Amino acid sequence: MKFAVFGTQSCKICEKAKQVLTRLGCEFTFTSVNRDDYDLNDDAQRETLMQAIQDFAWYDWTDTLPLVVMLNRDDAVLARWTGKDVASREKSWLVQVRLAIEGQKILEGVTVIGDEPPELPTGV
Repeated sequence: MKFAVFGTQSCKICEKAKQVLTRLGCEFTFTSVNRDDYDLNDDAQRETLMQAIQDFAWYDWTDTLPLVVMLNRDDAVLARWTGKDVASREKSWLVQVRLAIEGQKILEGVTVIGDEPPELPTGV
């Protein structure tokens, strides 16, 4: 699985999202959706910005950057968080991401580190 982070270069919450994903060893891409991060006189950068905005809208636009999505191999969305989730003081976003990853690994049949297979009853 992989992650896509949509935000801005100067966003503190976006930086937190990148740091948490890095700490968890997650593969992710960061895409800026702020026009100020691009030279709009450059055709290639203008096209990159337009593609970034289209991708951002595809995964569900939000007004609270960043938007973080967890994707499977086929780019289907497995989980989604907004800046409100990342910045929450009530729930640890690191724990939320870890639980989503472990849950997905269980669904895919991958053993989660630290989990032992259940003991099977004997003599039944």
